[in-house]
Amino acid sequence: MVTYVQGINHKTLKNCRLQIGIPLERVELGIPKIREVEAGEKGLTFRQLDLLASMYHVPRWVFLQEEIPEIYDYGNTIPGFRKLKESPIAADPIVTAKINTIMARLDQLRSLVIDLETDLGQPIAPFSPPLILQDPIKTATNIRTWLQVPDNEFPPFETWRLLVEEKGILVFLTSKYLGWSHVDPTIFRGLSMYYGTLPIIVINDSDARMAQSFTLFHELGHLLRKKSRVYTWLDNTMEEKWCDMLAGSILIPSSAHLNPITTIKDLRAGATMFNVSNYAYLVRLRQLGIVGKQQYDALEQELFNEWQHIQEKRKQNTGGPQRIIPKEKRKQYGRVIQTLLQAYTENELSLVQTMRILELKKPDYLFELMET
Repeated sequence: MVTYVQGINHKTLKNCRLQIGIPLERVELGIPKIREVEAGEKGLTFRQLDLLASMYHVPRWVFLQEEIPEIYDYGNTIPGFRKLKESPIAADPIVTAKINTIMARLDQLRSLVIDLETDLGQPIAPFSPPLILQDPIKTATNIRTWLQVPDNEFPPFETWRLLVEEKGILVFLTSKYLGWSHVDPTIFRGLSMYYGTLPIIVINDSDARMAQSFTLFHELGHLLRKKSRVYTWLDNTMEEKWCDMLAGSILIPSSAHLNPITTIKDLRAGATMFNVSNYAYLVRLRQLGIVGKQQYDALEQELFNEWQHIQEKRKQNTGGPQRIIPKEKRKQYGRVIQTLLQAYTENELSLVQTMRILELKKPDYLFELMET
């Protein structure tokens, strides 16, 4: 005999779906009669309730309330939530729902980190970046001083990330593997979520590794302006251009010695020296007037052709490197890992809770994380 959950508020259930932006057609794949459920004509089993709670990123008890509790009312709690109308990706409801899901999940993670660090007696300082100026180049100088990186040093992404995280910013990488945080790099390269304490930067780990430093500082630019934004390939607003100039000026200061280039080989050599992508290096050379428009267009087209070739090869590749889960999770969650592990060690989180947060299927993975 099928047992249905009693007391579900169908209006709250529907509003939870609407705020995430998941189309009914997508929910129907798992619950074919969701339309009748939202209309109050059908009930839900406990299994179906759990499925919806997972999809909408709320505890299942929320569906019993008269309205969505404030903490799970993402339209009010998450800065910039569902405000993607300015973005070229807004027309696709599936993509919008995907981004909203990531933002909701990370908002919950951020709240958990704040609670845990408070319980652990670790004071959380407010986000206090350097003075933002109208000139992105001067602002870039302030950022390097803030991070204590001289103009003649060009760290790799991993070092930049640690330095940014030390300033009270959560830097999260999406997963390269299928799951809630996997995003195709053609959808977005990064996004930022502004808060006065522990703002968030998300970087698409499916994007080229050498491009991630540029995305990091592009998103930092939005945080400096107290904005929450999604960074796509198609953005071309004045603010996006300002953030691009900021990122390029941080990674390759105007004081750096840049050699003229004539070939793709020259371009790659320069990009490698500065630990940036070929495209970011080319853009910076154009900004500084080292390459002209005609040469820039020719090299950009060559890079684009290479990128298309790589995408085709990836589609044909059915294999890949072996997954090392602990290493993957540490890369994905950054400084959050240390908070979670300390909370587990000091019994603020149980083994099951910690594994659920990090989506670990085996306790051994957690123990390996603690040893690294």
